[in-house]
Amino acid sequence: MSIQYKRVAAGLYTDAKIAKLGVQPAHPTSLMLWLLTGPVFGIVPGCASVGKYGMAEQSGWSPDEIDYMITPLIESGIVQFDSAAPFLYLPRAVKYNEPKSPSNVVSWQSDWRKLPNCVLKERAWHTLRSHCIYRDKDVVFDKKKVQNSRTSFESAFEVIEKPPETDITPHDHRCLDSGDHRCFSKDDLNNNNNSNNNRDIGPDSPDLKDPASNVTVIRKGVR
Repeated sequence: MSIQYKRVAAGLYTDAKIAKLGVQPAHPTSLMLWLLTGPVFGIVPGCASVGKYGMAEQSGWSPDEIDYMITPLIESGIVQFDSAAPFLYLPRAVKYNEPKSPSNVVSWQSDWRKLPNCVLKERAWHTLRSHCIYRDKDVVFDKKKVQNSRTSFESAFEVIEKPPETDITPHDHRCLDSGDHRCFSKDDLNNNNNSNNNRDIGPDSPDLKDPASNVTVIRKGVR
């Protein structure tokens, strides 16, 4: 089934006529709609440096309302959030906001450098890089031409600086993006595996924390 897309101006919520209508009721769907159509995200798909107080200032909701709305989005894996960095990440954003050309990827460079280094930024880097590699497979290139930042998505992505490495492997990042949606270090993974190799990490698992990044696993609520 094909998906239809419609363009929405990022200034929708600052329009005078819309502003007169007041703030939407606090609901997870309202927050998700605001994140997708509001001013939070820049040109790097799914990546923004904003905390709950920043979202509250821009949206008109209170910080407590932001907590209430973002919790189910985090638990469902739609949103990943590091409040300490701060870093807000939508893992599937690049699927619906694909770069149209390698030049688009190169244009991410400036905004990418402004994002704070953290576990989620490293995770986003692996996701975006994988997307660019597979985009090249979908495009028919002239084999006689040299692959560079103007002809290849993967080559264009080379200008996107990799964040300082954490203990989490690319494989672990992919697993977290596709299933568990939690942030923790490789040491935590090893400690859990050693304590019980047959134990699965699920929704009822205790919160874990990566001391290097201050990223806390969020299951019951927003820290």
